[in-house]
Amino acid sequence: MSGVADALPRSNEDLDRLRGFSDCVFAVAITLVVVSFVVPSKEPADTLLVEFLSREWPRYVSFIAGFVVIGYYWLSHHRTFQIVVRAEGGLQWRNLAMLFFVVLTPFTTELLASYDQLPAAYLFFSANAALIGVFNWVILRHVVRRRLVPATLAPAALRRYELRAALLPVVFGLAAAASM
Repeated sequence: MSGVADALPRSNEDLDRLRGFSDCVFAVAITLVVVSFVVPSKEPADTLLVEFLSREWPRYVSFIAGFVVIGYYWLSHHRTFQIVVRAEGGLQWRNLAMLFFVVLTPFTTELLASYDQLPAAYLFFSANAALIGVFNWVILRHVVRRRLVPATLAPAALRRYELRAALLPVVFGLAAAASM
């Protein structure tokens, strides 16, 4: 998808805006993962509170899973964008595609917390996490192929990084398949 805007030279401001926007989306998504927590109505006995909290353990485990997924991919995204020297339209669209699935993570986390006995909940959570990883890998491949990284980076190091970026989506893809 090329147009007039893609033909214009891009500034560092475009890259800074892309990084900033992405960081904000990750921050909001990781915050929304905890929104589903429920504080019980006030009861006089501590034992009732402990009982309530112990029944909610799937929600806490799901929160940890959602937090780890978003946190891991934010770190990976951050590492990728540390080596990117300029932004262009193709990178921006690929980044938006990845952020689409990042934004879905609080929903899939809540689905997992609410329906932890159903394989479909694990399927949706794992498939979403895998798709974040696929687009994370697609972004990395794109910046390497389009030479949006410094020419001084060693090709072997980039290949290792691409391989590492491909690993987690494969793991989540296998988890999604196993949940069916």
